[in-house]
Amino acid sequence: MLGRTGIAETFLRAGVSGLLGTYWPVGDRSAQLFAQTFYSRLAQGQVIGLALHDARSALLEADLGDWANYLHYGSFNSLIKAP
Repeated sequence: MLGRTGIAETFLRAGVSGLLGTYWPVGDRSAQLFAQTFYSRLAQGQVIGLALHDARSALLEADLGDWANYLHYGSFNSLIKAP
C-alpha cells in the first residue's frame, strides 16, 4: 500500500482530531443501541475512549455481534466540549 492512505489517515492528516467509524455495515438495532449509549456518555462528560468502551459493552451484553465493529481513531482522552 505504498503511497496510499485510508480514509481515517486522510482525515487525521487534514487536521481532524478524531474519527469514529466501523469496519463493516452494522444492523439497525446495533446502530441504535451504540448511538444511544455512546452519545449519552459523551453528554455526561465522559471521554471518548470510555464512551466507546461502554457502547461496545452494551452491544456485547445485548449479544449483538457488531460490538467489535466500532473504532475510534484519535486520543482516548478526548472530550466533546459544549459550545
